[in-house]
Amino acid sequence: MLVKSIKRAGLFFPAKYISIGDLQLELGLSDAEVIKAVSSSENLRLKNLAAAISSGPKIDMVVVNQFHVNTSYGSYIDRGSSVTIVNPLGRGDNGLRFFDWHIAQLGGFNYVANELFSRTHSDTDFRCNFYMVDEPDNPSFMAFVDDITRGKEKNDWVVVIAGEQIVKNSPYDFHFELGGERGETSFDFDGCIPWNSELTKQLYDDFSTTLEEAVQLKTDLHNVQPKVGAQNLARYLKTQTGANVLLLTVSYNLMVFNKNVHEAMIEVATVLNRNLETSKPCGLHTEEYAVRPIDSEYWRGLYMANNSLRT
Repeated sequence: MLVKSIKRAGLFFPAKYISIGDLQLELGLSDAEVIKAVSSSENLRLKNLAAAISSGPKIDMVVVNQFHVNTSYGSYIDRGSSVTIVNPLGRGDNGLRFFDWHIAQLGGFNYVANELFSRTHSDTDFRCNFYMVDEPDNPSFMAFVDDITRGKEKNDWVVVIAGEQIVKNSPYDFHFELGGERGETSFDFDGCIPWNSELTKQLYDDFSTTLEEAVQLKTDLHNVQPKVGAQNLARYLKTQTGANVLLLTVSYNLMVFNKNVHEAMIEVATVLNRNLETSKPCGLHTEEYAVRPIDSEYWRGLYMANNSLRT
């Protein structure tokens, strides 16, 4: 994935994934050998991209992707930011880990990601839903929430990013989900998840305009997605912190199949940084993207198992 890097907007990104077919051709491995190797790794997993297809035939596309682990639930990085990016579904959602990791890194934001637990995990010890909170007393979930909420002040922001509930033929790429009914267009209705309505509206206006103008991607506010459920992680976090909590869901088509995904990550990081960052000087953090990942000590160290970025 470091060798197969890609350059976008002057920045070098590692590959999102490598297909099993490429591994077979380049390394001379069989299907069984690839599966055994990935199963033995602490920071690789198999994903079927067919699950991200919203309409039409679903043809299996099995790939290998990489993730980072330094906690009992997945990944925690404290960058001293007023913004924390939260990934509750890294193990389950196609493309999500790559998408929100780079948004957090480019924006200079804190990062908390569940990479190990899911509601359908074959190992019952790792069967827990972090997105629709069903076991709040699970020790790893409690550690996950503690890392998100620790030290947060009123003007800090927790941005939960997840894949959208697949809506066929939806014209939208992003969904601001503030907890409203379908058709809700205000930012100060009863039960609104973020408390700062003025800044939430400012963020939405900047986000929707910037992403459409820069990358031709559309942003929705309560038009097509179902109302955020009572057990949703964003609602739960609101009960655990006085900071603002925002749920942003993203189309799988963008995260998995759209060639403009790198430009989208750059623009999302830029908008979040200039509207929400108050603890550090504003501006993107691009130093890790200056050279090809295979030539970077940072990326080579990060992609090896058992490396910790926790500070």
